[in-house]
Amino acid sequence: GASFGEEYLGIGISLNTFSPANIIDANIVELNEIGILILNFSGGNVVRHNKISQNSIGMFIENSSANIIFNNYFSNAQNANDSSSLNMWNIAKQLGVNIVGGPYIGGNSWNDYYGADTDGDYLGNTNVPHKSSGGIIYGGDSLPLMTPIIVEVNVNDKWNMLSLGADVFDKSKASVFPSAVSDAFGFNDGYYSAANLQNGKGYWLK
Repeated sequence: GASFGEEYLGIGISLNTFSPANIIDANIVELNEIGILILNFSGGNVVRHNKISQNSIGMFIENSSANIIFNNYFSNAQNANDSSSLNMWNIAKQLGVNIVGGPYIGGNSWNDYYGADTDGDYLGNTNVPHKSSGGIIYGGDSLPLMTPIIVEVNVNDKWNMLSLGADVFDKSKASVFPSAVSDAFGFNDGYYSAANLQNGKGYWLK
């Protein structure tokens, strides 16, 4: 692959030549030729919670292993170029709000990931590991983040008939309709209060 020295212009953040054990955390890295560069035996670094967007290459790693890259937002012309082995593009799934608002932390959010979430945890589980259009040579992101669906509903201040129109992780009435002032009432041979909603059923609430 290509090599970049300190004289190379247009790098947002650079760890170049024996730069180990750094934490790149919570940055906005935009409008560069390369957003984040890790080069030449710079291993054991952690890259997390960054918004990396509108760069020609979001992240470039060469000759550097054992780096951990997770919970970042990638939206670039090319998101990743990683020719080194043993870099980790996700951590084990753990409960916690991720960078795009999902309920679990695992991998990264990618604008070039086209897989699906088939179990409702907002982590992609088809077309994995994600290799960013072939830019990640070894391994890849096995837990890519999916952006939750947010639906705004205009309601009256009196009773409304509403339903759960999307497959969401938390189906509790308190989560789906947090501003409701009543229980959600379904009907099945009589009205009942529903703490958890089901897709395809209607509920009265206000």
